[in-house]
Order: sequence, then C-alpha cells, then structure tokens
Amino acid sequence: MSFLGSNASWELLRKTVFGQEGCPPSLEKIGQDIAQSCKGLPLAIVVIGGLLSKDSKKIEWEQIMLDVNSTVATNGGNQLMEILSLSYNSLPHPLNACFLYMGVFPEDDEIFVSQLIKLWIAEGFVKPLLPKSFEEVAEDYLKDLIGRNLIQVLSFTRRCRLLTVLNMLTLRFNEFPIGIMELVHLRYLALSKGKPKFPASIYKLQNLKL
Repeated sequence: MSFLGSNASWELLRKTVFGQEGCPPSLEKIGQDIAQSCKGLPLAIVVIGGLLSKDSKKIEWEQIMLDVNSTVATNGGNQLMEILSLSYNSLPHPLNACFLYMGVFPEDDEIFVSQLIKLWIAEGFVKPLLPKSFEEVAEDYLKDLIGRNLIQVLSFTRRCRLLTVLNMLTLRFNEFPIGIMELVHLRYLALSKGKPKFPASIYKLQNLKL
C-alpha cells in the first residue's frame, strides 16, 4: 500500500469533495487537518471525502475531524478500517441494507445497474416516496452511495462495481451488523477475522453459509 504525503493527501481530498471547484477558505484549514488524519491512506481519504461532500457546514466537518481523530487514537493498528467504518456508520437506513447487500457479489464484480435496482426492490429495501417510482427512489439510493465513494459506476456501460470498502469493513466488525438480517437471500458470509456475536434471529437467513 502506497502512502500519500501531506500535500497530495489534501489535494486528493479537495478534488474528491469539490471536483474542479476551489475549497471555501473557511473549510481549507480543517480540510487539511482531516486529510492529515487519514494518515496518507488514499482509500480512507476518498471515502471520508465522500462523507464530507454530503454537508459543507464547518460544524459538520469539525465533527467528522473529531470522529476521525478519535478512531485513529483508539485503534492505532486498524486505522484504515476504523476510518472507513465512519462512512458506513453514517449511512441512513435503508442505504445501510442496500450497501450490505452488495456483499453477495464478489469484490470488484461488475453489476448492471438495472439488475441491482430490481434486486433492491425485490428485497424490500426501497421505501415508497411519492410521487417517485420505486425505480427512481432506488436510483437515488445508488447515487447517494456513489456520492459517498462506496460504489463506482462505469458510466458508459451502466454497470456498477463495489470497491474494496465493504470487504475491508467486514474485517473489523466485532458486533454482527444488524442490517445483514434483512438480506434474506444472503448465501455466503466471510468471517476471516474477529469473533462477532450472532443474534438469535440468524436462523432466519436460511440460505446462509458461514
């Protein structure tokens, strides 16, 4: 894994959040501090950038910086996974379930967007939001996950690809992610590290193989 220097870290974070636009002066210093807290880890910077892009209020950025610094100080040996978990933990329900559902596909697998949307709807993850159709709401979910840099879309083919974030997050769960209980068709769950506590209701996942 290659690490970025301070300037490169800030430049990557700035581009992730603002694209070609400049960073507002009021956010520049705190943005640089957040980039520094990511310890030069490109994936952490990109994912935190996706989280920062959801709200440009200084008070929200300050809270994210506190969260990043807290997780890094508490979990020095698992900095990347702890930083990534901040983005996962910020997902509103039902985005949480939609993101976890991506775990049924192999890492870096390419999935047709239309297929993914149909699967989300069939699983009951997509909540009605009139006057939008279920498909339109599901597309909004997907756009939100893309904006958080948790999913990558191959725009020319309308296929999406899960990045390494989900698989890395699964390595740091000591508690069983409760959102997984909604994945009734889940067939495989890899538990390569840790000893998560399983809820009694896990028997409902009749297709699951650990």
